[in-house]
Amino acid sequence: MLRRSTVTFMAAALALQRHFTISRGGSPDPPRSKAHFRRCAAGRETRRAVSGAVVLAAVFGLAGVCAAAALDGNAVRQKVGPRVCLVRVDGALGLPVSYASGFLLGQGKFIVTDLASVAQPGVTQVTAIFGDGTKGQAKEFGMADPALGVVAISVDLPKDKGAGLTLSKASVPQDGISAAVVGWKWGEDLHLTAGTLKGRVPAADLAKTVALEGPAPKVEFLRFLCPRLDIATGAAVVDAQGTVVGVMVRLMGTAKPTVVPAPLIRQALLSGGTQLKPLSALPNALWPVSLQVTPGQPPTPQGFSRAAGDARRRSICSMCKGSGKVKTKYVAGYTRGPTGTYRPIIRYRIKTCKTCSGEGVVCRRGLYGYFVRMAEGATHLIASPDTTKNVSDAAFKNGMGLLEALAKVPTRYRNSLTRQIRADLGAADPKYPRGAILYAQVCESVNLRGDNFTVLVPYGLRTVLMVNSEMLTSAYGVDDSPTATAPTAGSSVVIGGVLEGMAQVQGSSPISMRLFGWAFAPALGPGIERKPFADEPLGGLTSAVAAATRPTPSEPAKIAGSTTSPATTTPTASPTPRKRPKAPPRQRPKKKPGEPSFFGL
Repeated sequence: MLRRSTVTFMAAALALQRHFTISRGGSPDPPRSKAHFRRCAAGRETRRAVSGAVVLAAVFGLAGVCAAAALDGNAVRQKVGPRVCLVRVDGALGLPVSYASGFLLGQGKFIVTDLASVAQPGVTQVTAIFGDGTKGQAKEFGMADPALGVVAISVDLPKDKGAGLTLSKASVPQDGISAAVVGWKWGEDLHLTAGTLKGRVPAADLAKTVALEGPAPKVEFLRFLCPRLDIATGAAVVDAQGTVVGVMVRLMGTAKPTVVPAPLIRQALLSGGTQLKPLSALPNALWPVSLQVTPGQPPTPQGFSRAAGDARRRSICSMCKGSGKVKTKYVAGYTRGPTGTYRPIIRYRIKTCKTCSGEGVVCRRGLYGYFVRMAEGATHLIASPDTTKNVSDAAFKNGMGLLEALAKVPTRYRNSLTRQIRADLGAADPKYPRGAILYAQVCESVNLRGDNFTVLVPYGLRTVLMVNSEMLTSAYGVDDSPTATAPTAGSSVVIGGVLEGMAQVQGSSPISMRLFGWAFAPALGPGIERKPFADEPLGGLTSAVAAATRPTPSEPAKIAGSTTSPATTTPTASPTPRKRPKAPPRQRPKKKPGEPSFFGL
């Protein structure tokens, strides 16, 4: 292969030399050039020929081609892919709250991933899913560095999974290297993106870009240059040999992916101690990270616009074109012509359209499927870390326009749509996650395991929904207008989003829903009375009592059975914030000569 490349580049060099020689009036094939070409073809002067080839490539703009050829994507994927996993972070209610990429480290006992994805309130378990279907559970971590934004979690995997990837000890040169990011694309597929890893970025400069709260650590990060990257945060950045040279993290406010260098990760692993701790003791990440909270590929802006247009057009009555009235002709009489024949007198009158009963819209069979696709697309676009602000705003505007229209449709249309909703969601074995648009009544709010939730009861369905209360803080979601008001208990709303799955709360299984928006709607039936969930953190109290007796960070927790009166305690609207534990002392653990370290390094 080397001889063939040498001959190819030297032939190009000789062609260029012949052009210059002929232009000067000389012989096109001087003896010296012929002898040099024969020596290269025979395999001599290989080092000089390769050096000349690199110079020629730089002259003709072929340096990028050579750099890309230095990394074989298929070979790297085959070597690295089996050791890369999807990190599914399971929340307090038994449902995923975020998705990240990760990779198996060293002897295969730890997985390195993004700290911000794992360090969330109520998270006590992480599931690692590999491409071959292997799954492992993790409930403890061995190292967590807030300054770097990475964590090493202890995972229980089958013995036949083998060893993990190796962390590089060398620093990336200033001019960069060819590298590839290997991780999970949209939380569904294993993907590899090739590019260039280069450019040291001081944390102080990065802190100004992302508006970091607090002092920036004295470290330097790297940049990964590529056309587009749709891989979840925490992915491994590897070189041509499959060695991990860094971890990619998605920092908010930065256009280019940030990479934590492998030597810094190695230092943190060797300095973090040798004791496993539960995931509930994880420190908060220092850097703000764009998390992937829903699995699935978001639609293109053009595809979403078509889905929104189809949902609107298919609702309009084809007979009256949305007016609710049709023009009909009738015979008002007859008139006698010059020849003595009678001709009818045609007149027109406006009548109510029988197809839509004058409403102008018709909820045809199968229309709910278009609404579902639009709701799913809007949620994915708004929640995806790769969506630009203008696309996200457009998706939100279209989605809210749909919900506001569904809140004002006539009774006949609304009842027909409710029947289609019942038929779609009332299946024997529904699959989650799935898009949905529902009419519902707001019930109570409750604090469960560190988060505030609002309970809703959909009309026409025998189920209960739970949504994060922060999604109902204003009438128009992310559009915080001064006149916006949140729905209170008893309000009727129409909501759109993605049903994430069945939560586990006090022996019942409400459906958790991620909203992209909601709007007030007329009631479809009588008011629903529902017994509130008990507030679990304080053992069976109602929401109001639990808020009144919840301890503040500065005072000790109340002992069970305390006689403190709820009426004399100031209620707290939100749960106690999670404290950030102090960083452990950075002492290198002692180990015997030749024995691998705690993390297998």
